[in-house]
Amino acid sequence: MTPTGTACRYYAWINPLTPRLPGKGFDEWWAEAKDDFDNARATSFYQYQLSAFQDLYGVDFETMTDEQAAAVNRKIYDNYQTRDWMYEVVTERSNIELVVNDPYWSRLYEVPDYKFSALVFNVSSLGRGFHPSEFTYPPDDPYTFARKHDINVESLDDYLHLIE
Repeated sequence: MTPTGTACRYYAWINPLTPRLPGKGFDEWWAEAKDDFDNARATSFYQYQLSAFQDLYGVDFETMTDEQAAAVNRKIYDNYQTRDWMYEVVTERSNIELVVNDPYWSRLYEVPDYKFSALVFNVSSLGRGFHPSEFTYPPDDPYTFARKHDINVESLDDYLHLIE
């Protein structure tokens, strides 16, 4: 329920969200932020996640009360204190054997979080690698990766070897 989850990050691209500052309790934040979600029903990511949220948390998000929102917030927090809940939901309840994820936020450094996940190697940023100045985001920068791993890149052949 706090505005830090993936869906909230996407939602914030199209609608402002009240930040939940460190030390601010859920009830205080929710009193300010609950109206920020009024337009969420019109978004595809809300609609495709709605039945899963209802199944996981037993709350109708369309008619959720403030008390139910606080209870869901506590339940989400409690669920993520260990990895057990995630394994139960993904591998047992959903019967998912493998989740393939594109780590667009850190293409060269991301490590799978769970045994049931695998990463694709997103190469979209590597085609413009003719010069280090083309990379402004270190997690996408193969030259930063090369320096970190003591790989010398001074030619196209070196660059091709690096991305291979």
